[in-house]
Amino acid sequence: MAQWRNFLGRFRPVGAPGAAAPRGVPADRIAEAAIELAPLLALLDEIDAEAEQIRSQATAEAEKLRSDGARQAAAIVTRARGRSESMADEVAAGLRSRVAAEQAELDSAHAIALDRLRMQTTARMAGYVERVVVQARALIVESPVR
Repeated sequence: MAQWRNFLGRFRPVGAPGAAAPRGVPADRIAEAAIELAPLLALLDEIDAEAEQIRSQATAEAEKLRSDGARQAAAIVTRARGRSESMADEVAAGLRSRVAAEQAELDSAHAIALDRLRMQTTARMAGYVERVVVQARALIVESPVR
């Protein structure tokens, strides 16, 4: 009769098919690996949860940075538009003052030319009036009296 110890020996794991070996049930390597890896996989589950938390925090932080950047860009654009309008006003004022200065120069040059023309006219007028008077007298003297 078989002993109890020998009876349980029949269920001992055996290796892969190959050379002859004592009788037994085939070894369940998958079950053995699952039992052996269960604590490691539990640690990986914790690490996976931590990684997911880090990803969600990074996503939230990236969204915050994006929105902050968009606000900053909008503020920069607003300031730039304001500055461009004020700079356009400054440039226009500068151009107006330059045009006014050029107009004043032209007015001054025209006034000087006009004064010169008046002086020439006045200087020449006396000679012309005298010639006209002389010719008028000559015509009066030559003309028969009525």
